[in-house]
Amino acid sequence: MIKAWLTQLTALVGGLLLISGAALAQDPAEPTAPPPSPLPGLEDFVDGVMQGVLRDRPIPGAVVAIVKDGEIQLLKGYGYADLENKIPVDPERSLFRIASISKLFVGMAVMQLVEQDLIDLDADINTYLGTPLTLRFDTPVTVRHLLTHTGGFEHAQMGIFTDSKDPTPTLQQVIDTTMPEQAFEPGLYPAYSNHGFVVLGRIVEEVSGLSYDDYVEQHVMAPIGMTSSSAHQPVPGALADQVVTSYSMSANEFVPQPFEIVAASPGGAISATGLDMARYAIAALKAERSADIVSAASFDALQSVQFRVDPRVMGMGFSFPVQNLEGRPAWYHTGGLMYASSRLTALSEEDFAVFTAFNTGGPGHGAGNILWEALIDHYFPMPAPGDFPTPPPQADMQKYEGAYQTSGSFYHSFPALSAATGQTVVEATGDGELTLSNQWGTTVWRWVAEDRFRRPDSADTSGFGDLLFLFEDGATHPYASTRFNQTTRINLRQTGWRDFRVAESMLGHGRLIGKVLAVVLLILAGVALLRRKWFVAAANAATLLGLMTISRFLSERGILAPNFSGLEPLSLEMPPELKALLMQPTIALSLVAVGAALAGFAIWRGPRLDGRAGLVFLTTHIATIGLWIFIVLFLQEWRLLFA
Repeated sequence: MIKAWLTQLTALVGGLLLISGAALAQDPAEPTAPPPSPLPGLEDFVDGVMQGVLRDRPIPGAVVAIVKDGEIQLLKGYGYADLENKIPVDPERSLFRIASISKLFVGMAVMQLVEQDLIDLDADINTYLGTPLTLRFDTPVTVRHLLTHTGGFEHAQMGIFTDSKDPTPTLQQVIDTTMPEQAFEPGLYPAYSNHGFVVLGRIVEEVSGLSYDDYVEQHVMAPIGMTSSSAHQPVPGALADQVVTSYSMSANEFVPQPFEIVAASPGGAISATGLDMARYAIAALKAERSADIVSAASFDALQSVQFRVDPRVMGMGFSFPVQNLEGRPAWYHTGGLMYASSRLTALSEEDFAVFTAFNTGGPGHGAGNILWEALIDHYFPMPAPGDFPTPPPQADMQKYEGAYQTSGSFYHSFPALSAATGQTVVEATGDGELTLSNQWGTTVWRWVAEDRFRRPDSADTSGFGDLLFLFEDGATHPYASTRFNQTTRINLRQTGWRDFRVAESMLGHGRLIGKVLAVVLLILAGVALLRRKWFVAAANAATLLGLMTISRFLSERGILAPNFSGLEPLSLEMPPELKALLMQPTIALSLVAVGAALAGFAIWRGPRLDGRAGLVFLTTHIATIGLWIFIVLFLQEWRLLFA
């Protein structure tokens, strides 16, 4: 029995050894290969583009975050967060100002409160404001209007920034002191409005009981996992040491600048890392990833077109500018402060987004677009362009000609005249071509279809970058471009005095007449002094000073100074030097009024003004009064009288 048991044990051990040997004789299992990258060669490609950007533009530092299919594909810093201390950009720690990309967070915050029935999209905004706004039009401004930049408000120079040494103003203070006028009926045109988003932020505060920055951090940023970012100004606590230093350029050298305080904070205050913005982009690309923030219906409303000026163009979602790139849904937002710039752009169906930020202003603006376009051309190329079709007769092209100004400009405030110097002049040049000329240069556009034009060097066949003219009731309406940056504003044809070419011509003739009158007045004043005709001399001198004052005001040394409307945005209070400049028309008018009164008194005195000298005196002052009637009308048209 024992012998049988040993025999069975021996057989069992032998079988096990045989199985083990066979297993060992087989080749070892192959390791599982990683899945192919959705964007092969991405880091090398981006490195090449960014090296070129930083080489060609004076940019101290940048961060790039690229996401695809719910994963971070690239997160990288370039250059320095702090030049003086040679601290490189850390994409996980360095906080960049994202500027107007902050507006996307406003949309999400508002939609949360809509879901809770605390905000009605179509309600008059004044129903939510403790201090109602005084508006120009009877049509109520709704929350929907503000979310789509169609409240009708013109651009505002004041109330965007405030001095970093001053206490940060409340949203109500910004509204009370700097809210711009309405230029358009609500719902008529898109006109990008920072102050519209200040009002939205104030509504969030009113209905939630929290400050806007607290609300957006707790209810939008925290659920996404943006733990190293802040909506507060300045950035509080330990995060303050992670904020990049921003720079301007002076004499070819970088000059560090203080932290910019955005008074219009809901639309531009957030400071964020590249990693946190990658998390935001991942969440904002798919409804299921934003489920902790907004419902699927709200997500769709944010990124679906809620307003467009024409069925042929894309438009605005709720805070999200929505586009269509070669049939592919896209959304984007750019951001710019004086010393910072940023861009977030996404292709929704491709689940692809790119975030870039730079710690400088001017040179950084447009830098993010360079990378975006390079990535699209490389990874999502468009078909090659075809031949341009036969254009219409030249006579038909002339209907597009005129001077156009963006809807997001100044119309009812003092920078209106200087802003008009930036109008775009459209001219038909033959062979189906238009030239668009403004202070930034001249571009050529070729006819491709009725009312539609395309750059001859464009590789885009989708119509995404085309120029589209819109007509209404047979009259030239605005022209609106379907280019990527034209969902929040359109360009309106200007007529009469609002066409700067007409205004400039009228000013030229006025200056010539004024110079002739000034010479005559100077001579008359001198002769009157020699003859001891004191009232006559005083009348001539006062009128002459008035003409000299208004002439300087309406020159390139005054209100028409180069880039006047593009000066660094003003704080909540107008600087003393600007106040002094805007007082000049009132001073000039007062001097001319005094001169006219003295001239009347001199004429009333009678005999001393007989003869040729009296006739010249009388004619000169009548001509001066006529010129001043024109000047007053001109100043009133451009909102410069008693500004």
